[in-house]
Amino acid sequence: MIIDTEAHFFTNTYVNELLRYSLYPHFTQGADSVILHFSEGLTLSIKHGLMEELLNIEKRLERMRDAGISIQVLSLSVPGCEALEPSFGTRLSKLVNDELARVCEKYRENFVGLASLAPQDSENARDEFERAVRELGLRGVKLHSNIGGKYPDAPEFHYLFEMADKLGFPIYLHPTQSNISPLRGYGYGLAGPAFGYTFDAALSALRIILSGVLDKYPGAKIILGHLGETLPFIIKRIDFAYKHGWHSMDLPKLRKLPSEYLFTNFYFGTAGNFHQPSLKCAYDTFGPDRLLFASDCPYENIEDSVTYIKQSTIPTEDQQKIFYINARKIFNLRI
Repeated sequence: MIIDTEAHFFTNTYVNELLRYSLYPHFTQGADSVILHFSEGLTLSIKHGLMEELLNIEKRLERMRDAGISIQVLSLSVPGCEALEPSFGTRLSKLVNDELARVCEKYRENFVGLASLAPQDSENARDEFERAVRELGLRGVKLHSNIGGKYPDAPEFHYLFEMADKLGFPIYLHPTQSNISPLRGYGYGLAGPAFGYTFDAALSALRIILSGVLDKYPGAKIILGHLGETLPFIIKRIDFAYKHGWHSMDLPKLRKLPSEYLFTNFYFGTAGNFHQPSLKCAYDTFGPDRLLFASDCPYENIEDSVTYIKQSTIPTEDQQKIFYINARKIFNLRI
């Protein structure tokens, strides 16, 4: 069995609403693509073939079977509802979650879902988190790395971690456009997966740790994609200010070293970083119990995402943990 923990989708309702939306982010229709406008000067062209894959979930089933993938964990693709006007984002998140739940019910052997939220509307987002997992049967939430430019460590968003702790379902912390100005000027080539995405997600994760919110809600589980968004590589640097007392500095008060939270509250997906030394770094750093197979479908090739793990030097019994055992546990799947 293989459980793909990062697979994305759009709904027709979501796309059509963002085609009519006049603020950022929004879509416009191009000649051979739908153009996602993150902000002024930063766009992503989604070719019609790719858009069809995002919209037509049923078409994935054959490719999933060919790749040996049994189940995909579906989550709404960027830009998400976090950057929208609060009431609009709330309304759209509910529509998306309802449609996702119907797809998961129809194809219950193949798909499970993560809810979309508009955390900028805290009262409604709290209720929607609970409705999504208790009534709709979704298996957690997908949260983008910043919420309209604000990061989830802000006290106004701490309820998200409270809910994750209380309900026992994870938060998938997925990258999105960073509002940091030096990342602009080179378009999606810099601001997207090459650097901006992973930078923003790593920054968001470290801010969550340093905020102390995980001391308050220790049962909250967070998933980071792309082999931990560079954090395995810099793990010994994360604790620098806490280990070296020779300088005077005000530091956030934590119960553990910052890096230790990565071993207790975080899991790491394997998608979109098909580099064996990088996989080995993540595996050697966190061990097999913290890694989750992921493809980033349809943005990445799902066959390559599977063979990349199978061709690694990771022992077969640990590959099984990565392919499905860990996911079954964190998403509370009874399979």
